[in-house]
Amino acid sequence: MVFDKVYFDRSFRFININPDIEVIDVEDIKMQEIDSVSVSHDSINHKFESIKNLNGISDIRGLRLNSYNYNSLKDLKNYSSLEYFNFLGKTDEVIPFEELVSLWCVYLNYDKKTCSSIFQNKNIEYLFIDNYSDDSSEKFNIFTNAKRIGLVKTKIIEFEALRYMPFLEHIGIGYNSKMTSLKWIEEGKSLNSIGFQNCKNIKDWSSIGTVSTIEKVIIENCGEIPSLDFLHQLPNLQEVRIIGTTSIKDGKIKHLLNHKTLKYLFLPIKKDYDIKLADLENFNNR
Repeated sequence: MVFDKVYFDRSFRFININPDIEVIDVEDIKMQEIDSVSVSHDSINHKFESIKNLNGISDIRGLRLNSYNYNSLKDLKNYSSLEYFNFLGKTDEVIPFEELVSLWCVYLNYDKKTCSSIFQNKNIEYLFIDNYSDDSSEKFNIFTNAKRIGLVKTKIIEFEALRYMPFLEHIGIGYNSKMTSLKWIEEGKSLNSIGFQNCKNIKDWSSIGTVSTIEKVIIENCGEIPSLDFLHQLPNLQEVRIIGTTSIKDGKIKHLLNHKTLKYLFLPIKKDYDIKLADLENFNNR
């Protein structure tokens, strides 16, 4: 099966391949202008020996190894044109990230033993990591070209690395019970969107109000927030989504409808809020 995908304005044409059994038809690949591969197998629990059978496709730009397991991914060193890499499974050997000179966007299930070389590739602009095990962001300092960072199910307690990222547009953090402060976000002078999901121990949400470039705020299942007053400090704010079980302690929501630049506001209406569903609908449909 051949399919097209676009990631952050770059287009890729993928073909699904089982590298254990399928033979690469190089001429057909060229004819269909395929430049990317998505690995597939009937069993999600299957473990591949390697990806060497994919070497017949020269100049691979996109590679989705998905959630499968692999004995070795050393053949990645042959993919100097690789721009997009998605790997949410596991491998037994170190991944040669430092040799992927064109790498631009990565989705990764982090394993310290096999994935730490990701911090030797400073060219990455879009980085999304699950299960990062350290509590410090210091290793991320290398990503000075970063535009979007996503961290899910990590133990990181801060992200002060963003002070080294002058082009960072978005930071997203999910399922983090260790993070209690957002003081670090005050260094994010280029941010235009932020997202937090299942981060229920954050205390100082008001730090968001110091980043004047922010246009979009998403807060999902993050427990109780004392107040949304800090949103009035954002002169470029356009969209706010308060999702799931997140609640606003002081119940004062309606004043946000007077924000000069806000175009869209979503949150579940609670009985102790000073806003009704009709108010929200009228605002969003105006």
